[in-house]
Amino acid sequence: MPRRPTALEQGALDGLCGVYSIVNGIVWALRTYPHPRPQKQGRRRPSDEELGDLFIVLLSNLVRGHSHLKPIVEGTNSRQLFRLLSKSSDWLRKHRGLALVTRRPFHGRPYVPTTQVAQKLGRHLVRPGTAAILGIEAPFDHWTVVRQVAQQRLLLLDSAGTSQLSMKTWGEGCSRKTGLIHPDNIFLLELTKSKRARKAVA
Repeated sequence: MPRRPTALEQGALDGLCGVYSIVNGIVWALRTYPHPRPQKQGRRRPSDEELGDLFIVLLSNLVRGHSHLKPIVEGTNSRQLFRLLSKSSDWLRKHRGLALVTRRPFHGRPYVPTTQVAQKLGRHLVRPGTAAILGIEAPFDHWTVVRQVAQQRLLLLDSAGTSQLSMKTWGEGCSRKTGLIHPDNIFLLELTKSKRARKAVA
């Protein structure tokens, strides 16, 4: 008798980890954002209905301009992810009166020491209303959310269920596209009031 098949999970057939990383990043940033008063507009966690709406907005924009659905299966590259983050900022303005500022601190740099990456992430994530998205290199090819830097580990909010990433196994090779993370695939997210928000910059 053949073995009972195991259930497929998110990521087994689809490449939507980039979309999930944006949603998870926004959820985490809202959790730590300093809302002035408890009210409906200032709820920390979006409702399931709001999250479903954001998910549809991101999916619609991901496949826009394509005559096929390959981005859903093959995943998103850094350029597409940045575009989706801009759409997320529009969604936040409408639903929360907030904007999402996105920075790529190591954009275009082929080499950045691991310690410098960890320090940049750590300084960013201790501020309220922040999160970070990292692109993990092959063979994983995965986008995930960093919520905290703890010693030599990155604590994650990950759509595949991974809870942490060791910077020891990552090592200096990350800067040469042979390790887990390439500096160009690091996105720093920060919530700000919409009226003072600047447009996301690369």
